[in-house]
Formats: sequence, structure tokens, C-alpha cells
Amino acid sequence: MNELISIIIPLYNCEKTVERCLNSIIHQTYQSYEIICINDGSVDKTEQVCKKFCAKHHLEEKMQTISMENSGVSAARNKGIKVSNGKYIAFIDGDDTIEPEFLEVLYNNIKQKKADISCCNINFIYQDSQQQPYKIYKRELNQSEYYYSLLAEVRGFCWNKLYLKKLFNHVAFNSNISIGEDFLMNVELGKNVHFVVATEKCLYNYYQNPNSAYNYSYSKKNVTEIDSYDMIIAQVKSHSPENLIYYKLEYCKIMSHQLYKYKKSDFKNEKVKERICQSKKKYLKEVMKSSQISMKEKVYLFMLEYCYPVYKWLKLIKRKL
Repeated sequence: MNELISIIIPLYNCEKTVERCLNSIIHQTYQSYEIICINDGSVDKTEQVCKKFCAKHHLEEKMQTISMENSGVSAARNKGIKVSNGKYIAFIDGDDTIEPEFLEVLYNNIKQKKADISCCNINFIYQDSQQQPYKIYKRELNQSEYYYSLLAEVRGFCWNKLYLKKLFNHVAFNSNISIGEDFLMNVELGKNVHFVVATEKCLYNYYQNPNSAYNYSYSKKNVTEIDSYDMIIAQVKSHSPENLIYYKLEYCKIMSHQLYKYKKSDFKNEKVKERICQSKKKYLKEVMKSSQISMKEKVYLFMLEYCYPVYKWLKLIKRKL
């Protein structure tokens, strides 16, 4: 008998996309799953759409919709983990979809390799194109390789992965973090991860809106990303010091993005600006002097630091090629 997979879907105002998401789940080739929809205080018809979908497809024994006061995506995912019954857990966002083989491939890999986590490639879907910016190759990762790969291949997302549920016995999503919460969670899991398997197959479809608030606005929620990366650096320093310089490089990149978004936004707070600027400088000299960091990465970092508009333009051109 196939083992149960719990699919956790945090939802906030997803009435227009959640049915598309759910349709991709019920057409999976692997059918031993439960769907846990966590309605995080939506003010639209998300809850009604979920319940109507459940009734229409007779999923009463496989699907539940739980509503809670708006507490953020981390709290919603933690609630899903708490009520889940599966041996494995997958996270899917309510505006995304999965390919029919998503569960089957990730499950077979995690079972055959006796792994803790199974990962797949991601298809980024824009309004005008599709892209796979992070290429995962078929491989097996030990703990140190896993930490590095969170930056390079498998990335810190939680939704292109299948997890052993027991990994969450002592780790949860940080509900105080609004941006970067999944990356932090994956890093914190690392100390208990011994083996990870990855497939080159592209099985998760991430629908990205280039005009979203995340790309163009700034608020106090963005400041929590700095908190997240400070905690990430501390975790890596303790559990994977051989990868620390690469995480400091990533830290520098993120702080450059932070400062650019802050400057472009209407949000003004001198203490926040000062913190971003100080964080931006924290590891810059060390990274630029490190022999472990390639010249290509240093040039890229230089562009982020001093030529951000050019960097954005080149990134857009690359996506359209």
C-alpha cells in the first residue's frame, strides 16, 4: 500500500487561482494523498471555492479546508503540519500548479534512495514566457552539499520538495518572518538532514507576476527578510562553516535588492534605511577578497552594488532570450 502524502496549501485571497491548483493535484499519478487547505483569513471567496471543489469531486475523505485568522503564510503552513496525517509532506502555493508526476517521482526517489528530502526543477511562468532559472541535475546530496545547493540548485523554496514529516518534529516555519521564511526553514532543517535526492525533471509550476507587490513595494515585512538572513548566517556558521562564505555572498546580494526596493518605494524610515545600509556592508569586503568567490560572482555583486538598473535590464533581456 502506498504511503500517505500530506499536501499543505496556505491560502490568502486565492479565489481566482486555487481551483487551478487543486485540479493539478487531483490528476496526480500518485493517488495516496490528503489535501489540507489552510485559509489564512481570506476576505474573498477562497474558502467557498475550496469547499465547492471538494463537494464537486467527492473528496470528503481526502480534502479538508481549515480557516484561521490572518496570521501569515508561516503560521498557516505550521497549522497544516500539525493536523497532517501523512508520512511525507509537500507544500504547494495556491496560485501554482504541479505536473501529474510530481508526487510519484518525488515519492519514488525519496523511498528508493532512503532520503530525507526529494527535490525537483521549477518552471517559472511569467505573463509572456516560461523559464527555468535554477537548473537541478539528477544527483544525490550529503548534508554539506545540501547546504550549498540551497543557494545554487534546489534553492530555499519549500514547494519543489517532498519532506519526511519527522523532520518537522523540532523545526517549524518562523511566524515572525514574512519574507524568506521557507529558506530559513530549509536551512534549519539542514542539521537533521543526512541525505537529499534531486531529479532534473521540471514538476512544479511557479506562476510569477512581475508587477507583484513583492517586486516593487517595501514595508516592514521586507525588514523581516534581514532578520531571516541574519538567522540563516548563524545556522550555517554552526552547522556548515565550509559553506559560510557562499551564504555571505548571498547575504550581500539580498541586501542590495533590499536597498534598491526601499529607495524605489514610498516607505520611509531612517532606522530601517540605516539597518539595510549597515547590513549591506557587513560582509562585502570579506566576500570581495575571498579566493573562494569567482571573478564572475564578484562582477555580478559589483553590478548589484553600483549598477542595479543595468543589472535589472540585463536580467530582463536574458529572460526574453
